[in-house]
Amino acid sequence: MTGSGSGNPIIWVVDENTRELGTSVLALQQAIKVTAEVDVKPLEALPHKEDYLDYIIDSKTAMLVVDQRLQEAKAGIDHTGIELARFIRSYDLNLPISLLTNYADEQDEFEGNEEFVDYVLSKADLKDTRKKEIIVKRILRHITVYQRITDERQKRHDELLQKSLRSELSDDEREELDKLGYLRSAAIAARDQIRRQELEPQLNELEKLLKDLQQSLVQGNGKDTDHE
Repeated sequence: MTGSGSGNPIIWVVDENTRELGTSVLALQQAIKVTAEVDVKPLEALPHKEDYLDYIIDSKTAMLVVDQRLQEAKAGIDHTGIELARFIRSYDLNLPISLLTNYADEQDEFEGNEEFVDYVLSKADLKDTRKKEIIVKRILRHITVYQRITDERQKRHDELLQKSLRSELSDDEREELDKLGYLRSAAIAARDQIRRQELEPQLNELEKLLKDLQQSLVQGNGKDTDHE
């Protein structure tokens, strides 16, 4: 589940390989901890793209660093890194996303889809001190810009909402408020819909058990009446 003990923004590093995940997280932690108050957290690849909605929604999430070959070492994962990035972009156009690669031939796997990520990182670069410093500076710039956009969007939403309580909004303002509201709620609505679908079989089963219980009680009461 998402979250952190501190209130710092979080960079989630997503990889299916536990060992490589730990290596990448450690490399970024060592480079970032002396530079900024940002937490770097490991996230073992989840089975489905939709499983990441909780992380997209989390206000602490400041960036995702995603391994391209998520299906390489762990069974049950139905997407690659670039496919996850495309999915996230349908809910958040601004969240910084970096694609993490390990092989030169991986370029063919995401070529033509680079628009969905902010940049592509080589795992080898995280082992190079000079390159790692450059990477960290770029990451922190992206996070700063993202947080500014998020804060300004939230402020504008609150301004329009408060104004709507005092007076009538113009058509343009109403449209803007609706758009800002959608950007805030789209991922939450998608997550809730998925959870309802997942729970539906259980709810149906509980409803059936309840009906059976009620029927048994009615039949039991009928027998008691006959005895009287």
